[in-house]
Amino acid sequence: MVNNINTTKVKIMQVNNTLFKANPKDYHKFSNIKYNRDTVRKHIDNLVESIKECNLLEINPVIVEKNRARFHVFDGQNRIEAAKKLRIPFYYIEAKDLPNNTMIYLNTNNKNWTLKDFTKYWAKQEGTSKIYSEFAEIKESYNISYQVLIAIYNKKQRRVHNLDTLFRKGELQLVDKDYRNKKLSQLKELDEAPYERHLQLVTRKRQTFQESLLTCLEDPTFSYSKFKTNILKNNNHLNEFIKIVDLIEEMYRVEGL
Repeated sequence: MVNNINTTKVKIMQVNNTLFKANPKDYHKFSNIKYNRDTVRKHIDNLVESIKECNLLEINPVIVEKNRARFHVFDGQNRIEAAKKLRIPFYYIEAKDLPNNTMIYLNTNNKNWTLKDFTKYWAKQEGTSKIYSEFAEIKESYNISYQVLIAIYNKKQRRVHNLDTLFRKGELQLVDKDYRNKKLSQLKELDEAPYERHLQLVTRKRQTFQESLLTCLEDPTFSYSKFKTNILKNNNHLNEFIKIVDLIEEMYRVEGL
């Protein structure tokens, strides 16, 4: 008996595996092909900072197609711009007869590290294991987003971009343990059974809901006990809103009923 074997042909691209070095004097020879995505300033700035800390351009070469004395960039245009800002060399490999949609395949199948991935990584490293392992345990025990938990660790009510960046670098800090425990306890109270009928789980897990509630809790005039009581006694629109400004307004309305 003959087994059915998938004989789908895989198209093999012609690639010169030689790694070439492009110095600043060569920058003018490289241009982004018209089909490719535009460069992104924020991404370039992030790459610049990353390269300053650890330059991996040599092991992450740009992919180009040579056309006489010029090079058409199919992948790595942001890396090139970052190298230009730093006035340092970048590296590239040459390919031939690349289809116009090459960059789609190169970028669609990439999976960036998530905050969960960073948590697991730093939880296994000497020096950061304790704080990141505890962070991971708390994340598993509470219906809370990574960004909001990072904010709480830093005694903030809302996500702050630079704190997320420090978290990814393994620089998580616990500013006030009592503050963290109190806020987590307050958020946990809304997970009790009676509230499920008035606040859907998807709402309680939403980052904007958590940030809005933490903002209200920082207001000494906001009565959390009244808010919780009124949720059980009255209808609310918290499940309908996504924007922070709308959620905060609705939370104050419920609290004041």
